[in-house]
Amino acid sequence: MKITINLTPQLVKWIGKLEKPMTAENAILAVLHKNISSSPSVDKALLEFQEALKDFPSNLEFEIPQVFGTARWNLLDLRTKLNLGKRIKAEATSLGINFLHKTVTNHAVYSRQQ
Repeated sequence: MKITINLTPQLVKWIGKLEKPMTAENAILAVLHKNISSSPSVDKALLEFQEALKDFPSNLEFEIPQVFGTARWNLLDLRTKLNLGKRIKAEATSLGINFLHKTVTNHAVYSRQQ
C-alpha cells in the first residue's frame, strides 16, 4: 500500500530533531509501528500474565517466564515473547509491578507492588 503525505514544516522540524537520522518515511513508519495495537496473541498472553500474577508473591523478584511457568512460556513464539516483554515494561505501573533492573542476559526483572 502506498500513502502520500505532505510534510508540514512542523513534521520536517520533528524529523530533523530525531536522535537517529531517518528518512521522513522511516520516521513516520516507526511511530505508526510503535503505536499500533498489539497482536491478539500478545493480548491473550498479557491477560494470562495478569491472571497468573495475582497468585505471585509480592516480595519476590521475578522475570516474566517465571510468572507463566516454563511449560506455558515455551509454547509462546519468539515474536509474542518479545512483544509481550515490551508491553509489560511499558505498562508495568498499571499492571501493579515495578521494573527493577535488567540481567546480564538482558532480561527484565520485576517485583509486585505491595
